[in-house]
Amino acid sequence: MSAYGVCKTADALLLVHQVAPGPAAGLWTLPGGGLEFGEHPSDAVIREVREETGLDARVGRLLAVHDDVYDLGDGVQRHGVRLLFSATVSGDPIPTQVDEVDQVARHQLGSLPADATAWARLAAVLEA
Repeated sequence: MSAYGVCKTADALLLVHQVAPGPAAGLWTLPGGGLEFGEHPSDAVIREVREETGLDARVGRLLAVHDDVYDLGDGVQRHGVRLLFSATVSGDPIPTQVDEVDQVARHQLGSLPADATAWARLAAVLEA
C-alpha cells in the first residue's frame, strides 16, 4: 500500500524520477511511496513529498486508487495498491538527499515523459 501526492498546477504535474528498486525504478512518477506501519495515508503523502522534493504539501481529498500486479524480476508477484491524493505545494523543488530519486521536475500535463508510470498518467487526467 502506498500513497502519492497529485501536485498539479493549471498546466503541469510535479513528478520525481525514481532510481530505487521497485515498480517505478527508472521511471517518472508522483512523489509518494509506501506507508509506514500505522501511518495514515495522508501523513505518508506529506512525509514522502517532503523527503523527495523538499516541499511541504497540503493534502486534500482522495482522487483515485490505482492497482496492478507486478513482478520485480524475481518470480514473485506483488499487488501494488496506490492511493492518489490531491496535494498542493508552493515554491521550487529542493534537490533531494534521498537515494530513491535523482530528479524532481514539473511536466506539462499534455506531454508527460514517455517513461512515466501508469499512475502518473492517471493523475494527469484527474480533476484535482
